[in-house]
Amino acid sequence: MKPNLSFLFKHAKTIALLTGLATLAMGFFAKDIQFNYQFFDFLPKASETRTTYETFQNQFEGPIQNIQIALVRSEGIFDTNFLTQSRQLARAIKKWPQVAKVYALTETKELVPGRNLPVAVPWIDVNHPENWPDAAQRLPSAPEVAGFLVARDLKSLCLHVVPENPDQAAEILKLIQQEMLQYNFEAYHLAGAVVGQQHFIEKMQTETLRFGAPAFLLVALFITLLFRSGRALLFPVVIIVGTALWVLGCMVLMGKTLGLLSSILIVIFIVVGVSDAVHFYAGLREAQGHGHPPLEAAKLTFQKIGWATLLTSLTTAVGFLSLMWVPVPALQDLGRFAGLGVLIAFFLTIVWFPAFFQNHTIKKQNQLWPNLWPKIAKSTTKFMLRNRRWFGAMPLLFVPIVAAGIQFLHTDNYFLEDLPEGDTHRTDFEFFEKNYGGIRRLELLIVPENGENLLDFEALQKWKTLHEVVCATLPCDQVASPYAAIAHWWKKTTYTDINTATPASYKAWQNRNQAFFNADAFQFVYNNEMGSAKFSLGLNDIGGAAMLKALNQMQTSHEWQLLGWQITPTGLAHFIDQSNVLVVKQIFGGFAIALVVVAVLMGLLFRSLKILSIALLANLVPLLIVAAFMGFAGIDLKISTAIIFSIVFGIAVDDTIHYLARYRWERKNGRGINGSLMRASVGTGKAIFHTTLILALGFGCLLLADFTSIYYIGLLIVLALFLALIVDLLVLPVWIKWVAREPRKKISKPL
Repeated sequence: MKPNLSFLFKHAKTIALLTGLATLAMGFFAKDIQFNYQFFDFLPKASETRTTYETFQNQFEGPIQNIQIALVRSEGIFDTNFLTQSRQLARAIKKWPQVAKVYALTETKELVPGRNLPVAVPWIDVNHPENWPDAAQRLPSAPEVAGFLVARDLKSLCLHVVPENPDQAAEILKLIQQEMLQYNFEAYHLAGAVVGQQHFIEKMQTETLRFGAPAFLLVALFITLLFRSGRALLFPVVIIVGTALWVLGCMVLMGKTLGLLSSILIVIFIVVGVSDAVHFYAGLREAQGHGHPPLEAAKLTFQKIGWATLLTSLTTAVGFLSLMWVPVPALQDLGRFAGLGVLIAFFLTIVWFPAFFQNHTIKKQNQLWPNLWPKIAKSTTKFMLRNRRWFGAMPLLFVPIVAAGIQFLHTDNYFLEDLPEGDTHRTDFEFFEKNYGGIRRLELLIVPENGENLLDFEALQKWKTLHEVVCATLPCDQVASPYAAIAHWWKKTTYTDINTATPASYKAWQNRNQAFFNADAFQFVYNNEMGSAKFSLGLNDIGGAAMLKALNQMQTSHEWQLLGWQITPTGLAHFIDQSNVLVVKQIFGGFAIALVVVAVLMGLLFRSLKILSIALLANLVPLLIVAAFMGFAGIDLKISTAIIFSIVFGIAVDDTIHYLARYRWERKNGRGINGSLMRASVGTGKAIFHTTLILALGFGCLLLADFTSIYYIGLLIVLALFLALIVDLLVLPVWIKWVAREPRKKISKPL
């Protein structure tokens, strides 16, 4: 017995007490944990796409922190009471010190041609119903307000509230929700980043309880049925609670909160905390079953599986920590604290195990199905070894299936797919997407070359070409650009089409209409100071992959190349699409690093290239099958689905290590290959089976989540875990048989 291990057992109660007090201290901080959702935490902190997007936002007032309020009247907006209340609401919000601007149809004026200068008149005069029929004719086709301040079907108005400071958006939203209680609109819908942020925070709180509580109860019930021992149940529960308190306390001390992805940390604490405890208790029970007294059995358990459990904790932590390779705050936090939780769970298991079990005698009747598993394991192992060619080659049967499935796997994202049908925020989003362009917009930042003026007649012809190229690829129902604004104002002032303009007539017209070019509405698409412009097109959510394909088609066209402008796709939707592609690649880059680190750790333990090779292959097979399943099932690669490869690899490799460590232990104790495999399958195989069931029960509770991303994490992890179990118990023993060799017996030669 090593001195440090002797010390651990000799002072078990003192160490456990001190660790318990430290855990309670961390619990004091953990009670202050908060839920939060920051949209930009799911996007790269630094990238060329982000820099372009921020430049675009600085040059053109963007809606990311604005709050939109759609006021609905199904019979139409032309009603005195409805319009009066809409005006009152807009003016009330405008008085708040946190609000910089409020755009509303009742407060905005239309520029109309005057005798010398344009004249500003109300778009809709609340006090003069006799003018409403004329407004009903003008509004649906007015690009300044249609699809922006009023729906084209004239059944709703939209108020755009601009915060004085982006950090005040959440406060403004609460004030708006309180203010709306004073009005009796038929219905209203809210949109904006802060609206989604608040909704996700509220949803995360209920979701975490929805899948966290069942996971805890199911795991506790399974352990109770499995071991039928109060102490065996209490031990992992204490590990789970202790791990949660330590990690949540650390998060509070570091100023972190629980987000959409980090909310699954609760389930991770449950399943990871139980895994080590189950392996230790299973080893203890087996040792006592062989006649060792409690203290000797506890020490033997440490010697037999202690190093293997340390290695599995390290490999699992590496799997999670690999997410820190990705420069996305939400993923970095998930990887950092999940990895920390794994190591803390191992530490608590080590320091509390002696206090719990060094004097505990396990009764034989506490075992569930005491003779069933050994019979199944022995007969199955014998059958496998007799038919090892078939079992060893089993993964080859999946090669064509995997190859076919991976062909269908691609990166894509939709903005609404994470929310279930009927969700209030999804309903609001769908309303805005239908009536006000939604968030899926094509945004182009246009910067001229060599000091070219984007508003002169020659540029006007290029704008026309750009419109034709875009509209040949995508539906152009809601376009905002200098060309669209100029064409509209030209028609209002000359009663002719912009195509009739000549260089001379356009120059004269431009000089007469400087008020139009200096108006706030025109600054929405043209930046006078920078000389840059934007092209904005409202679209339904066709998906990131389709959008990037359409962009590529436009950018490679001959007409686009001849424009001679610096045209950069940007905007929030493009930023998200590009980030999704970039982050998925970086996640797999982190996974590759985790693979190398795990290989090094396993190489240090087993010191055999052949064993290392089959161990890594045994854990890659399930992941490849999961990738094929995603392809056939149409599950897109994105942040939430790509991270499962790192998570599953880190968790599933644990069982492989435990099996190989037990096989190695038996070989060192003089048993042959077949005997060692038999004992590994009977002893460690049972613990592997139980821990897989526990992991599946815990992660399976994520299937109860409404968030599609959380649901898919649960589904894919459970599938991968069972595939890993099959490979570890039915294929790995055969591969070991193939690569292992019995030591040659020395034959004495006759003299």
